[in-house]
Amino acid sequence: MKEIILAAQIAGISATPFLQFWRDIDVFSAQLAADLPSSQAISFNDRIERIKELAFPFYKSGGECDSEYTFPTFVEVDSTQYDTRLSEASNLKNLAAMLDDWVSSFVCLEGNMVEDKKNLHVLGRIVENFVTLAKKFEGEDAPEFYYYEISEELMGRDEAANFCYGKDMWLAEPGIDVARKQMLIDFLPEEGQFWFDGTYSCSSIDKTGVENDEACESQLQALCEAGELSESTTTTTTTTTTQTLLPPEDCLVLIRGEEHLTYDDARDTCADDGMNLYFSKNSDQFDDFIAEDIIRTEWYGLKRTSRYSNTWVTSDGVEGPTYGNDYYYVRWNAGEPNNSNYNEGCAMVNMHKGTMNDIPCDRKFAYTCAKMISFGEEHTSDDERCICTATGLICKPKYTCALFEKQREKSSFDGAKDQCAQNNATLAFFKTEQEFEQFLDIDEDDSRDRDDEEWIGYERTGLGVDDWQTVDGSTDFFVEWKNGEPDNDDDNEFCAEIDIKKEEMSDVDCNGKDKKFSCRQELIAGEIIVKEKEICECTEDGIECERLSQCPEFVRMEGAITYAEAKAECAELNGHVAFFEDEDEFDKFMDDDNFKRKEWIGIEFVGPYNSQSNWRTADGGEEYYRYWNFGEPNGGWGEPCAEIDMNNRGKYNDIKCDEKREFSCRIIKITRGRCD
Repeated sequence: MKEIILAAQIAGISATPFLQFWRDIDVFSAQLAADLPSSQAISFNDRIERIKELAFPFYKSGGECDSEYTFPTFVEVDSTQYDTRLSEASNLKNLAAMLDDWVSSFVCLEGNMVEDKKNLHVLGRIVENFVTLAKKFEGEDAPEFYYYEISEELMGRDEAANFCYGKDMWLAEPGIDVARKQMLIDFLPEEGQFWFDGTYSCSSIDKTGVENDEACESQLQALCEAGELSESTTTTTTTTTTQTLLPPEDCLVLIRGEEHLTYDDARDTCADDGMNLYFSKNSDQFDDFIAEDIIRTEWYGLKRTSRYSNTWVTSDGVEGPTYGNDYYYVRWNAGEPNNSNYNEGCAMVNMHKGTMNDIPCDRKFAYTCAKMISFGEEHTSDDERCICTATGLICKPKYTCALFEKQREKSSFDGAKDQCAQNNATLAFFKTEQEFEQFLDIDEDDSRDRDDEEWIGYERTGLGVDDWQTVDGSTDFFVEWKNGEPDNDDDNEFCAEIDIKKEEMSDVDCNGKDKKFSCRQELIAGEIIVKEKEICECTEDGIECERLSQCPEFVRMEGAITYAEAKAECAELNGHVAFFEDEDEFDKFMDDDNFKRKEWIGIEFVGPYNSQSNWRTADGGEEYYRYWNFGEPNGGWGEPCAEIDMNNRGKYNDIKCDEKREFSCRIIKITRGRCD
């Protein structure tokens, strides 16, 4: 009672009859909570306290209520005693009736504060929920369904609550009801964040069911809810059709292991992650599994209990016969398992054939780790976060990364957006300060003028300072505005630019002069992208890039042919007749004692004078490693091709192109880091 007295004193409320009514409510609710299942009792007690918190500020004992929304009667409310002879459902209805009568008698909303309207609406919803809970007790098997509607426009949290209120709905509030929350999640589209009534003051939710603590002024869509218990399993509104989904008992999580390991090592690797080496429980599960990767062969989680045994044990320790049981399923190939030489103690599955075979356990194969998770449970791996939903397992990348590509040409704002879109990217924007710094740190050897301004992917949505969104419609982003910006000069600055040198942003006219720009590509966890000079990977610490080197490999070819014929054969390998850009390449070529012969070398005379500088490499380059024999080259246009004599320390000599020599091809391999 101390809490009620204190709240009453703060609200300036006299102790009688106000306190007497709420004393009776406390006694009634305490007795009712004791009779409820523990899971519902916790939620019930929380809602009673929330009712008090919301109701007290609106209490008015008499006089006039200057309000367009509430019309209190100021009639005293008789409290009802808890009746142990009645069911929980009947007592819940009596409690709801008392609270509803008190609200009708003494709640007065004066003024036009958005927050007050929202709180009053929430108060009414909580009281209504007691009636819903009572109906659930009266008909345990009665399905529960809800209508959902999503606003088309973006709005703040308070606007969202009022939007729903205006539609005679409420901001979705699944509470601790797991099945109800799942209905809500199943309704949501794949992309976007939506306001709902969660555990934070301003909560949002997405398709994965993750709740976020948002800034209340963030611009999101509203997720509205209405509904109750019904005898029908489906209902249709003008907005949507929502069907009650019976949640699955569990979901199967599969993590593919690409490394090739022995059976025991694969099993232990899975166990280290709290999972089992995969085996199927039934025929349907086996069919689904082999459909995942039709060209893969991997371990199957079964092993003989001993070398000569026909008893098998699953990777999680359950023993059974060769041909399976209710716990595990097998589909052996014809004639298998045969335990050849008593040395085939483990099972593998051929995805392409869809059958199993017994093989030695010390061979190395790929593998899959498996784990069953319950409805509503989450599983997080290195790259993904998965949740078991009523429609099955939904997985999303655990993290994403932004990769920025600077474009060389200038364009209009719309043109920049279109060019990025053609490359499956968006005009550059920044979700975090880390991405902003990453963008600014793009290699300084970029040829563009670093003083230039360039377009960035932000668009104004209103006249307020914070009325902005990214070009992909998100309101969750990072900005670094210049002092005094955005100022919307002449009410005509609906786009944004960044000053690369000053590292500041401004709002500008979208139809202004053409500017340079960068495109943003979003990578999922572990994704790798290869660019011209580097390879980049999305890691938990962000984008990590490594320089790529073009490393020559020399492929020895057999048979003596003309230079033109040698060029043609190397071209079929996407290469050129062997030549050397520097001494290191020359030494690599010569370091092969098995090939000591005369070969064509891929350099060609271009004239006009008989000089070492008047030769070009087979790919048109001017620079090559020069190691001519004494007095060579000397043939001019009469000897426009060249040979290398590996028996004479690799010296060059110019010769006629229609002679025949053996040859090697120079093939470029792209390699991380430096060439070995």
